Amino acid sequence: MQQKVNNTAPPVLLGASDGIIILLCLLAIMTAFSAAGSTIITVTLIATFLVGITIFFAAKGEAKLENEIYADAKISDTTKTIGFTKSKTFYANLGFSSELQERVIADELKEKKIWRDALDTETSDADKARVKHPVQYGFWVSLSYIFGAFITVLPFYISNDAGFAFRLSAIIGHSVLLIIGFLKARSMGANPVLGGLALAFIGAACTAAVYFVSSFIQ
Repeated sequence: MQQKVNNTAPPVLLGASDGIIILLCLLAIMTAFSAAGSTIITVTLIATFLVGITIFFAAKGEAKLENEIYADAKISDTTKTIGFTKSKTFYANLGFSSELQERVIADELKEKKIWRDALDTETSDADKARVKHPVQYGFWVSLSYIFGAFITVLPFYISNDAGFAFRLSAIIGHSVLLIIGFLKARSMGANPVLGGLALAFIGAACTAAVYFVSSFIQ
């Protein structure tokens, strides 16, 4: 029996890591341009909530689509699946004869059955459960994004020195990324240490690149 694996991490980890990396890059730009601390706080708060709302709808739509795919995979009669109805209409519009349509669709259905069986066999119940309620999934991804972003910008509330606050944000942000990467990798059955280091490295690389490019332009 083939082992089922988790292909996605819990939504709270997905949103938080994105929030931290995006905010670190935004803070790097404004710090490089010597923006005032109050300006940085205002801009990051507005950007965070606007992006958070966008992420909510994007995550909800993604979950809804995955639900449709999982539901489609459960249908035993492949002629009643989404792919069949689309294919039949498509080939009819191309002017294929009825006989040729049947032959092409029969080949497609064979491939679809293989894919459907693999999806049902390999996809874990945890993956399916995470997207079962699209609104709830979108809410947690969005909320965790906002929370991750807030953690990153927090030092600017406690220090008037933008340079020091940015360095502190970078330390806090990448430390949290290390933990999130560890948890994400472990939830997906990968090496947690490498997962943590990889996510922290991605965050550091993005932040450094944005900072140095912004400094050069400035």
